Amino acid sequence: MCLVLVLSLPFTVRSQSTVTVAVDDPIYRDVDRLIDAGLAPHAIVGQRPYSRESIALLVREARASLAAMPAGGDVVLRSGALARLLARFAHEVARLDGRASETDVTRWRPLDALRVDALATDAPFRPVPPNGLGTVEADYNGLIDYRQGRTYVAGSNVALESGHWIQFPGGISLQATPRLWLQQGRQGAGTGLTAEVLVANARAVRHNVAVTVGREYTEWSPATGSGLFFSDNAPALDMIRVASDVPFRLPLGLSRLGLVAATFQLADIGRSDSSTHSRLVSYKVNLKPTDAVELGATFENHFGGAGSRPASTFDRVADLVPFIDIFRHHVDSTSVDSDKLIGVDGRLHLRALGNVSLFGELALEDFDIHRLASIFTEDAAYTAGIIVPTLVVPALSARIGFHTVGLRFYEHHILRNGIASRRFILGDDLGRDASGVFAMLRWETPRGLSITGDVAADARSNDTYLGSYTNPDLTGLVFTRVNRAPVERRERAVVSARWFPPGARTMVEVRGGAERTSNFGFVARASELHALAGVTASWYQ
Repeated sequence: MCLVLVLSLPFTVRSQSTVTVAVDDPIYRDVDRLIDAGLAPHAIVGQRPYSRESIALLVREARASLAAMPAGGDVVLRSGALARLLARFAHEVARLDGRASETDVTRWRPLDALRVDALATDAPFRPVPPNGLGTVEADYNGLIDYRQGRTYVAGSNVALESGHWIQFPGGISLQATPRLWLQQGRQGAGTGLTAEVLVANARAVRHNVAVTVGREYTEWSPATGSGLFFSDNAPALDMIRVASDVPFRLPLGLSRLGLVAATFQLADIGRSDSSTHSRLVSYKVNLKPTDAVELGATFENHFGGAGSRPASTFDRVADLVPFIDIFRHHVDSTSVDSDKLIGVDGRLHLRALGNVSLFGELALEDFDIHRLASIFTEDAAYTAGIIVPTLVVPALSARIGFHTVGLRFYEHHILRNGIASRRFILGDDLGRDASGVFAMLRWETPRGLSITGDVAADARSNDTYLGSYTNPDLTGLVFTRVNRAPVERRERAVVSARWFPPGARTMVEVRGGAERTSNFGFVARASELHALAGVTASWYQ
């Protein structure tokens, strides 16, 4: 309620009602190209999806920044990313420029996007095994992760997706993305035709308050795709969301905090084997006090579901306010069947060093003032990295980073479905008790051809632990290893080539990759090699 009141105040930016752009849309690569180059310093990266309105504002800012550059400028940015964005969001940019009517009329795209996706792989999906501290109903597959919860099988997969939206007078819009998927599993397993709805929601915007009801994506990350709470691995969730549509400034002396973006959402995790239809309350605030610095804070509470214990109104409310909950003692470790995560993230843009950006995120699975040391090691997750938008030549960019997750991250001993939906972990697909490094190198031309190489190395542990309390009042939780398993190590490389010329409505991407796993399945000296090949063709209105 406080968030709604803050966003509704008259100092907020008035926003036109526009639909959101799915977090996997290829246009985000162009958006990130402009942000990484320092051409859109007022953009907030940490909360997506963006609305068409917010992307148009970003495009106008980047256009002005490029116009102020010396003649010639960066040919890649002038002819590639910006040109595609100006073509795709021409109506919204024209309206903001005053070249299009502000009349509140119905706009619709009966067919806004069409995507055909073919993928073949022999890489199996494997469940995250229990480790004695809890469970999570999720699978992982290093070659086919971070695909916004799309389902594939080990075998052949062909999918057809379409995007549709309509905007009504009065600030209300509808959008939907259905998917038809044909699969041929290895040895006939999982063969069949399936229909699913990736996105379907209604959205209303009043001043700068955007309320979304229905199925929608969430990505909260200081760098695209790598969020510990909501990453590109997460499927869209059925939710109610209240958020700022575009960044805004607080009134009076609080304006010194800079630009602000805020989101509150209540989501249904969906069907699961245990605690089915449990709930997920999440809220995040991002601040941008200067053009170079972006800071974020996130709280998440997974609770309820079938079979959960009843709780008092006070306990449920206090459970959603971390600064109350962490200082009160719980009987039997908790008064509510819930699992809470809290985290911070940041991004630093170094214009003087060639527009290099540093990013990082910290998330805690639990916050217990009785064991401050272990919560930042055994119960924590970290990710950090560097983005280099121009490596030697403007056409070449890079990204390097690492990530690590704690012993029981995303899992819980009571809510045994964990922080996952439809067998996809909502955050980092490493799961729990794992670490890894990753690197990306991309070469792109002004004519729309880009070649990307991604490499990564992960180490997953499957040791078994016992959790116990050191104090009679059930405080001082410690974890004791009771069994050690071989560490599973994975190295993979994926290469993709994308053709998306400026001004074109069609994009084609071809990709292939391989992953080698040693101690496969946590069995000593077991080794397997798996491969992937795929092609995606997309059309956009």
